[in-house]
Amino acid sequence: MYMKNPAFLEQLQQELPRRNLSEKATQRFEDTYRMLGVQQEAPVRRRHKALWVTATAACLCCGLMFGINAAFPAFAENLPGIGRFFQSNSGPFSSTGKSPVGKFLDTYDQVQTVNVSASSGQYTLDVLDAFCDGEMVSFSMDLGIPQEGSENYSWLAINGGYDEPDKNPSVTVNGKRIFLDSYNSGVLYAQGNGHFVGSATFHLPQSQKHGEKLSIELSIPTAWARVASAKGGIGETEFLPYEPGLHATFNVTVDASLNKSFSCQAEDGSGTVIHAVESTPFRTGITLTFPYFGFRDGTGAVGDPVLLTLDGQEIDFSLNESSSWDGPGDYDPFFTQKEAQDCTLYFAGVPAGTQQFVFRIYEDKRKGTVLSEFTIDLESKTVTPSTTYQDGGALDVNSPFFYDSISWYSSSGDFGEQPVFTNGLSLHSVQAVYQGVDSPGISVSLWAEDEYRDIQVTAYNKEGQEVGSQRSENATYDLLHGDNYFMRPEDQERQPTKFKCSFYRMKLEGTRLYQPADGEVLTFVVSDANTGEELLRQDVTLEDPND
Repeated sequence: MYMKNPAFLEQLQQELPRRNLSEKATQRFEDTYRMLGVQQEAPVRRRHKALWVTATAACLCCGLMFGINAAFPAFAENLPGIGRFFQSNSGPFSSTGKSPVGKFLDTYDQVQTVNVSASSGQYTLDVLDAFCDGEMVSFSMDLGIPQEGSENYSWLAINGGYDEPDKNPSVTVNGKRIFLDSYNSGVLYAQGNGHFVGSATFHLPQSQKHGEKLSIELSIPTAWARVASAKGGIGETEFLPYEPGLHATFNVTVDASLNKSFSCQAEDGSGTVIHAVESTPFRTGITLTFPYFGFRDGTGAVGDPVLLTLDGQEIDFSLNESSSWDGPGDYDPFFTQKEAQDCTLYFAGVPAGTQQFVFRIYEDKRKGTVLSEFTIDLESKTVTPSTTYQDGGALDVNSPFFYDSISWYSSSGDFGEQPVFTNGLSLHSVQAVYQGVDSPGISVSLWAEDEYRDIQVTAYNKEGQEVGSQRSENATYDLLHGDNYFMRPEDQERQPTKFKCSFYRMKLEGTRLYQPADGEVLTFVVSDANTGEELLRQDVTLEDPND
């Protein structure tokens, strides 16, 4: 049940025209206002295409989330319970390799500062921060290597792979040695200056109590650098070994103050039964009876489990944690027995301050058909069947903000027609990606008649407010420059049939905090980055290709 705040709703109604929306998207907002407006009678429940979300049981919060911070900054600063969400950054804990556990540790004040340094020849190591919940430990680090040639490396791995144990990176916790393997994260991502930042996460040899002090020794005798280059998106990968020979010792105090767990018996009529919930800053566990819903087109089992915060952010599912294949209790994504299974599904820990979230099982996530749903409240320790997928909030599958991506594509170019160039440039495509991704934002592609030149691409909303901007880079596509590169015809393996030209690709900075609505119109301006001369201006309507 959504609570009504008349003053807030009246102000929002005045603000909505600032969004440049298509007729379809405008109708969605009007439906929402009629449902949640200042009338006193209870709204009729039906499928509304809306943007609202109940952030807590006692207040109404706006479901724009990313978008509201840019479009309605005064509102965003005053919405309860979400300010920290906007402040969350892409810190070292957010890039955790194969396992997403601990992805949101950067949002927790309980993370402890370490700041321990070590060096060996031209190699340096800085252990930045650490956290331990009594069951798991994670620490972030900055590893520096000889800078010459390092610009070609997209990441470094400090997990094992050698037959000789002493060559494999390891941690020693209170005298107990643990070798890092491929599931312990240990992937550090390039910063472009010979430094690589990331984190390593691992289970403790035995549980530790709150307040216990742990002495940790980190040894990195070897590391692997990934050199990646590509043409037309097809990559060639090479791994180069390094021997930094680095060692560092630091302490971390166990903080189990945020660990929560409780048992329940919640069912919603689909055959799904949730038996227990556990939550730590590292991971969220849902113990349940997962029904056998059949197979999908002969390609796999029906039923995609998803965890969502109330603002619509998808929490990564950890298949490695859920399916260790050790025996009963593990999740079998293939449903090989073709019957319901009792298992525990593990997701990343939720962002700091999150007390409520939604667990769903989709028939097919791509189509948005929900088979089962529960709202979980950590504070009240309750699990309740819910229907947020059709209640008109930010989690409504028909919300203009609930999508994997919305996009616009030029009618020329890929279809063999000559692009229409203005000052040697032609907008090829725009894509906004937000739902269930690590790095949301808006990407832009352009065709170019001539050789590379520095250009600036800037996006504006209806009010003329800048949504995001990016300057081009004269870099060939690789994993390090995957969001910003320039490709000449000879660099591309696939070219349209009737012409050949160059290609810009850019991800606009600043767009992580602005989520456009399905059907919203943005204006893209391309200018000379050195002189400021405007070269191209075009309005684009972003739409969900699945609609």
